[in-house]
Amino acid sequence: MNTKAVGERIQIAREEQRMTQLELAKKIGCTSQHISAIERGAKTPTLETFVAIAAALRVPTDVLLQDVLPDWWETWEQEIDRVLAPLLPHARAYMKKQIMDYHQMEETCARLGQRLPQR
Repeated sequence: MNTKAVGERIQIAREEQRMTQLELAKKIGCTSQHISAIERGAKTPTLETFVAIAAALRVPTDVLLQDVLPDWWETWEQEIDRVLAPLLPHARAYMKKQIMDYHQMEETCARLGQRLPQR
């Protein structure tokens, strides 16, 4: 795992929340030095710490990991193509665009600490 990329995403999310390292540390029960080391990529957080950080920052874990999981997008897109394969080409293109647009809106909302409205 590219701990530097994960750390940078955590730092960006923390700063977007206007939260200090000390405030984040207090929320998850660790030290500000530990948060600093994670953000610099010097330490790899445990799964428990990583999930706690994501929850405290109100950011989905996949958003924090998106730079370090390049196969995720490829696999996800292949699965979409597989599921949509029986459709006619124009319907397949339309549905894929709808799915991608929705995914983009979800990511944008996550970065803003919001959720898409539920129907």
